[in-house]
Amino acid sequence: MDKNDFDIDFDFEKELGFDPKEFLDSDQDGDLDLDELQNIDLDAPQDDDLDLSQFGLDDELGGDDMPDADIPSGDEFMDYDMDTETPYEPGSHSEDDYREEEPLYDEDPGYDGDPYDDADILRRPRRDAEEQPDYEEQAPEDDYDEPRNPYGEPPYEEGQYDEAAYDQGGYDQGAYDQEDYEEEQPKKKGFLKGKKSEKPKREAKKPTMPPFFQKFVSLYFGPMIAEMSGMTPEAEGKRRRSKQRIFKEVYLPPLILFVACVLVLSAIVGSISTAIRGKLVNNEKDRQESIQASEEADRQQAEYQNLLAEAENYAKGYDYDKAIEALDSYTGEPSQDMVTLKGAYAQAQKQLVEVKDITGIPNLSFHLLIADPSRAFVDKEYGGKYNQNFVTIDEFQKILDSLYSNNYVLVDFDSFVEVSVDLSGNESFQIKPILLPPEKKPVMITETLVNYFNYMIDGDKDNIPDAKGAGFASRLLVDAAGDIKAEMVDKDGQTVVGDYDLVPILENFIKAHPDFSYRGARATLAVTGSEGIFGYRINTEVISDPKRGQAYYDDQVAGAKEIVAALQAKGYTLASFTYANRSYGKDNANQITEDLTKWDNQIVPVMGGTNVMIFAQEADIGDYTGTKYKALYDKGFRYFVSKSDKPYTDVTNSYVRQKRLMVNGSNMAWYPGMFTGMFDCPSVMNSLRGNVPKAK
Repeated sequence: MDKNDFDIDFDFEKELGFDPKEFLDSDQDGDLDLDELQNIDLDAPQDDDLDLSQFGLDDELGGDDMPDADIPSGDEFMDYDMDTETPYEPGSHSEDDYREEEPLYDEDPGYDGDPYDDADILRRPRRDAEEQPDYEEQAPEDDYDEPRNPYGEPPYEEGQYDEAAYDQGGYDQGAYDQEDYEEEQPKKKGFLKGKKSEKPKREAKKPTMPPFFQKFVSLYFGPMIAEMSGMTPEAEGKRRRSKQRIFKEVYLPPLILFVACVLVLSAIVGSISTAIRGKLVNNEKDRQESIQASEEADRQQAEYQNLLAEAENYAKGYDYDKAIEALDSYTGEPSQDMVTLKGAYAQAQKQLVEVKDITGIPNLSFHLLIADPSRAFVDKEYGGKYNQNFVTIDEFQKILDSLYSNNYVLVDFDSFVEVSVDLSGNESFQIKPILLPPEKKPVMITETLVNYFNYMIDGDKDNIPDAKGAGFASRLLVDAAGDIKAEMVDKDGQTVVGDYDLVPILENFIKAHPDFSYRGARATLAVTGSEGIFGYRINTEVISDPKRGQAYYDDQVAGAKEIVAALQAKGYTLASFTYANRSYGKDNANQITEDLTKWDNQIVPVMGGTNVMIFAQEADIGDYTGTKYKALYDKGFRYFVSKSDKPYTDVTNSYVRQKRLMVNGSNMAWYPGMFTGMFDCPSVMNSLRGNVPKAK
């Protein structure tokens, strides 16, 4: 506040009837004696009218025409704070406040430092009357409700003061609100008529600070705040500041410092975290690379071992080309052993010779194997038939051993027959060479009746295998280990699973002697259809049986499909033994078609189609150009196997014919010469047979 602004709301022209500016600019002789004004006893009794002649102002102010003015008493006059134009209250402001905020006096050698000295107050220069606002005209008492600051200046308006003015000690926005001003500032009509406000002054709300921040700010930022504000800490404590300024001076610096510290700390932590994370990532990458390298090494080692085993199996099956192929598929660096093996296989391939005469390939044919001859040979109804037409499991094992010892190798039709299909879908057959070492000879094996007739396994005829059966296996199945086994009911009525038929015995033998199988060849399995396949009753008539029904049928079909898939995966050839175990040699073409239609309806949906027909009951159709042949050909059959006492195979462009040698008790006992060179019948036959009936 400017030092001349103390009388901003005193209207000389209105209150006293004269214009001070006009008076000062006039040629009036004589000056106002301030010394005389100082000697006025304001406490002395005064007349109603003020005699202004003692000031030499009578003529200038118009003499008697001057309007009356109420002069306040001396006490009221002295208590009136001329600097702030608000009632002075002792202790509300210190001398330093006035000096700091607004110098009261010009540098005057006569100023004795007393802010309340009348002489010094009057010694202040008068402001130009034109600068004084007319409160009567501009702000009537009834309408004056806008706040004004304590120094008598017009109310602060947004944008009136800029930041520079604020920094130089100007008006603090927010230091006073309208309510504060109305309580502290009395309404005035003029200098002489102003009355002291009786309203108590409301103390300014002092912002509070948490104790921790008070200590922190006082200890670390007190001097800095004092220096920034241009005041000593003592004066700063007494100075009345706005909330905004307090926040900027007290709270903001530590807050900025705190944020800066947090940012720096965050940057440091982030940098450390990034470094640690990078290290962890690198470590994890190295670990993963090490794991991958180890896994890759293990994979290559496993691949290497598997390929060696696979190549060995191919080689043992005399397929040296595939053995070399397997070794060449290795993705790693070939070892010296692998190189050596490839050379050995290539040399062994050169030693193989072609079997020139495929017509002499014997096909040893067996019915179901007797698992328990102690029951089969003494069966009251069929004991003699079993002894005459079947082979025991121990006899079959001996036959296999003998075949292997005599350098026989198991082959199948795919081993020597090549099939091609023209654009019209017509098949044609050609011989492909069997390549074996010079000392090896091919042999085929066939098993028929692999449907396990009920009369062989069900003694009480309730369609459930029991101990009264003749000692045959009741079905083939896949065990928990994935191996093909046979299930049977022993003489004690216990259901057991094991090597009780040809397939599991042959599988065990090939596992022990992989070179017995030429390129993975297996036996041919022929089933009738009237009583299901492989021991599963899949004929639809069981659905109408009250003791079995649909659920039973569905369970049987599921079991049959499982064993079929397992057999085909092993390489077994599945064949038909007619649907009803019929002799097609005696049937005409229509009867053959009727029987095969049942086969198509009952068996094909479960087992799938087959092109191999094993004629039942030692029959043969004789003429392969007539209606019987056409009936079979139309049903998809291309391989025809009948019975004989000598081996015979014929591969034509349209079909393949073969003769099988029935291996049974009667032939081994009465015609051992049929198997000369393959096995010795007397040494093979089971001692429980006794006198074997001769076949008619």
